[in-house]
Amino acid sequence: MGNRTRERVGLLIFFVLVLLGGAVLLGYFATGLTWTVYATSVDDRVGNMAGYTAVVYPGTVVEEDDDRDADAGLDDRDADGIPSIADTIGLRILSYYPATALRDEVGVFPSDVRELYVKKDASVITIDTQDILYHPEPCILNAGDRTIGVFGVSSYQTKRALRNTVDDLHEQGADVVICVTMRTALLASLQGINVVILTESSDVYPTTGYREDDTLVVQAPKTGEAGVVFFSNNNVASARSIDSL
Repeated sequence: MGNRTRERVGLLIFFVLVLLGGAVLLGYFATGLTWTVYATSVDDRVGNMAGYTAVVYPGTVVEEDDDRDADAGLDDRDADGIPSIADTIGLRILSYYPATALRDEVGVFPSDVRELYVKKDASVITIDTQDILYHPEPCILNAGDRTIGVFGVSSYQTKRALRNTVDDLHEQGADVVICVTMRTALLASLQGINVVILTESSDVYPTTGYREDDTLVVQAPKTGEAGVVFFSNNNVASARSIDSL
């Protein structure tokens, strides 16, 4: 075998080893990530969340049935198209009660979910996603030893604008960054954002989240429920929704 042939064989073996090494490394990180998320779920069930940070927020997604019910109530009119006196009084009385009460549903309050995870020894903060969405000034929140940067996006943001916001939050000490927005189409990039919470219904992203590269994209749960984003001690994010306690 000539020197040139040996060199070619050596290069081929080198490239094969590099590819195998990359595959092993990728598998390691994927398995480690999956294991961390699984471990979070197990710790949640067991009730020992020491070392975790839980970010609790209220559900904001309105079911289509609720929209149809509301429309049906407004269309209940007499033959002339004008609501009857009885209907008017009835609608006025019903307006004093939330939808969950009208359906004999108790619902879940973020304050109760917060207390639940405090008892599990997690560091807990509660955020109002609607307030963040419509008052999108970035802010820093502290939960135990973890610092969380939060900002809202209600109109399209370029990569540069998002990068500046994320960098600014990290400069202020944020360990992780959460973005609240209505839909991912408003974000030109997800780079540097650990978690995106969508306040509107999505056919793509579940309430448990779907990972886009390094970003966990989570749909907020339905109104009357509560969502929770967890950060493990190595900042791996996972999520769940709670409809009863």
